[in-house]
Amino acid sequence: MSLKEKIKNNRPESSKIARVGGLPKLADSFSYPPRAMRSDRAGAYLSMSESNFLSLVAEGRLPKGKRLRGIVFWDRVALDSFVENYEGDETTVEDKWAKILGDNK
Repeated sequence: MSLKEKIKNNRPESSKIARVGGLPKLADSFSYPPRAMRSDRAGAYLSMSESNFLSLVAEGRLPKGKRLRGIVFWDRVALDSFVENYEGDETTVEDKWAKILGDNK
């Protein structure tokens, strides 16, 4: 094995290059959740499908994503905050109608 091959094989895990979508991307072996997630990962992070996640975002029930150069992403901390402060939906049809009609029984 040549010296160049030995150096290449002895790189730390965090400096290895992976191929994502045909483009090279730095990959690491650390175990941590990403801070910024696209809709598919954000939905999975909240244990729901991407379509359900996007539907709840459109309804204003979940935080809106942030845009950076055309990429929309969700902040993991904002999603955590939502879950920590979530009180839950109404439990009965009567409660839902009371809320719609403004009846505060």
